[in-house]
Amino acid sequence: MNFALQNTAIDPIHQFQVTKWLDLRLGNIDISFTNASGFMLLGVVLCIAFFGYAASKKALVPGRTQSMAEIGYGFVADMVRSTAGEEGLRFFPFVFTLFFFVFFANMIGMVPYAFTTTSHLVVTGALALLVIGIVIGFGIWKNGLSFFKLFAPS
Repeated sequence: MNFALQNTAIDPIHQFQVTKWLDLRLGNIDISFTNASGFMLLGVVLCIAFFGYAASKKALVPGRTQSMAEIGYGFVADMVRSTAGEEGLRFFPFVFTLFFFVFFANMIGMVPYAFTTTSHLVVTGALALLVIGIVIGFGIWKNGLSFFKLFAPS
C-alpha cells in the first residue's frame, strides 16, 4: 500500500517544530512565513469571523452563536470589572482581544497535528511582556515615577 503520508512523521512531537512555509528575507533578516505565523493568523481570522458572524444577526432572542459570543463578552467584562474595578474597563478591549486570541490559538492546537502557537515560549513571553509593558506604562502615566514605590516593601 502506498499512502500519501508515507514519508511524513506521524508522531505527536513533530507538531511543535517550526517549519518555513514561505522563505522571505529582508536583507540579512529572515522574515519567513512559518507554520507558527500561519496558525496565529488562522486564530486571528477565526476569532474575527466568529465574532463578526455572531454580531451580524442581532436578534432579540439570540441563537447559539450570538449566545456564545455574549457569554464570552460577559465573562471577560466581569473578570476585568472584578479585578480592576470600573476604571479598569478602559482596558476591556485589550483584555478581550488577548483572551480570545489565546483561546482560539489553544482551540486550534487541540486539533490533532495542528500547530499550537502558545506552546512556544517566545509567543507567551511576547504576550506577557506586552501586558507588563502596558501595566507599567499606564502606572507611570497615572502616578508618575512614584508608581515604583508600590513595589517597595513597607
